[in-house]
Amino acid sequence: MTGLKVALAGVTGLLLASQAGFLAAPLLIPLHVWAARRSGQAGALGWGAASGIGVGTTAWAGVYVSLGERQPAIWLLPLTVAVVVTALVARA
Repeated sequence: MTGLKVALAGVTGLLLASQAGFLAAPLLIPLHVWAARRSGQAGALGWGAASGIGVGTTAWAGVYVSLGERQPAIWLLPLTVAVVVTALVARA
């Protein structure tokens, strides 16, 4: 299972680093939950953070397209989404 987690971390990192991959990164959340359930406390937090970053960047894109660079929505809404998703996945 460790090899699967390493592969998942690699795919997640590649998606988050690519310009359009942030749209696909939230699709990996079920796999992040799976990995978080099979990890210790620090691992669960890491998988939660991976999910939170993925959904947060997608939320940022949605805010940018719908509202532009309006402050504080451009950073506050994605940050809130990222923190909530991180907590939910880490607790799974």
